[in-house]
Amino acid sequence: MFGNKTMLFLNESDVATCGGHDVRAALEDVRRALLCHGQGETILPPKMTLSHSFDKQTGPSSGSLPHYVAMPAYLGGNVPYAGFKWVSVGHPHTADQPDITAIIVIQSPQSSYPAAIMDGTLITSIRSAAVTAVAVQELARPDAQVLGIIGTGAQGAKHLQLLSQALPKLKQIRLYNRSRDKAVELATRWKDQVKTEIIVTEGAQEAVMESDIVVTATSTNEPIVQAEWLKRGVLYVQVGRHEITFEAVQRFDKIFVDDWQQIRQRGVQTLALMEQEGRWRSSCLHGTLGQRLLGAIVGRESDSERIMVSTIGLGVVDLAIAARIYEQAVAQGIGQVLTR
Repeated sequence: MFGNKTMLFLNESDVATCGGHDVRAALEDVRRALLCHGQGETILPPKMTLSHSFDKQTGPSSGSLPHYVAMPAYLGGNVPYAGFKWVSVGHPHTADQPDITAIIVIQSPQSSYPAAIMDGTLITSIRSAAVTAVAVQELARPDAQVLGIIGTGAQGAKHLQLLSQALPKLKQIRLYNRSRDKAVELATRWKDQVKTEIIVTEGAQEAVMESDIVVTATSTNEPIVQAEWLKRGVLYVQVGRHEITFEAVQRFDKIFVDDWQQIRQRGVQTLALMEQEGRWRSSCLHGTLGQRLLGAIVGRESDSERIMVSTIGLGVVDLAIAARIYEQAVAQGIGQVLTR
């Protein structure tokens, strides 16, 4: 769309203008990317993590060290793109700066020069919640009405926003955060913007036991969700790190992932830790979300099944959203053209 010596730069405002907040489009992007991945039409090398030492007194209170992540990917299908995302996680920041920031570079395989470089912070935020929404649409009980969210940072907030839109039968959202004030602030901010009742719970147990769908979006290395809290029929989606006990994982009837090799290679989420300690084997996986979308494996087969989904976040999903935004920007003449 541009010559080999030019590329488009899109800042965060440009990304938003070109559909960065479009929930319906993001859900379609997620489905497309997961389907391509399930069909073997993607290339997805392991994420590369770069950590460095820092002063713990100025770092985040989550217990997770600041780090950078490089995510190269190729997405096939009708509109193939290659690219990568560069992510900064957990670095000290000001109140108006998110915990996770990113840039995305995309390139058409027909070109020798990148087509665009764009802010990836908004894309990262909506991507994770959109993957959860697709998982919920596929695997939650049809009559699910109560959503529990543990962790009310940027990802918890985006899940509240997106799931309240994507799940029309939702009647209540239960929030828990280690810092209760943060949960109250999120509930107050959204109470007039969503039709769903929002309740801030005193403990994590209250958020889990009453919920048909549970999402954990934290950076903790200390398990929160206990086995006895999981009611029959629950769908649990793990977006963060190690928020659930090994014993609780063993109660699930089916376990899905977005990509097992990516989870294993990263080595920080509960399933990877269980495998490392010989407490779980990948042969116990029911399959991937892509396989489910293809119809290659069954999803929920009864209202009483407990189902777990663990997502690590895939570069091909970021790429699908970024490609749509790039093409919209070209069509509308938005962004800054850079010349090599």
